[in-house]
Amino acid sequence: MKITNRSVLRASIKRILITIALIVTLVLIVGFLTISYVVGNSMVEAKGKPLSYPQKVSTLLLLKFDSLKKNKESNHEVHKKLN
Repeated sequence: MKITNRSVLRASIKRILITIALIVTLVLIVGFLTISYVVGNSMVEAKGKPLSYPQKVSTLLLLKFDSLKKNKESNHEVHKKLN
């Protein structure tokens, strides 16, 4: 009789633990979705406003693009000479 009671008790404890784990998982998922929704709605996007950079940043970007372009051209010439 004791063996039956122990097995029933173990099965009950397993069910309780599984139920608690499912509830915790559900709470975490709902919390994550709520936070994602709130953060997503709080992000303000500029509408119809052109993207503009300060003068220093524009100059640096142009210099970077120029150097990349020159680098590609020089690599192309080296490959031409090698082949």
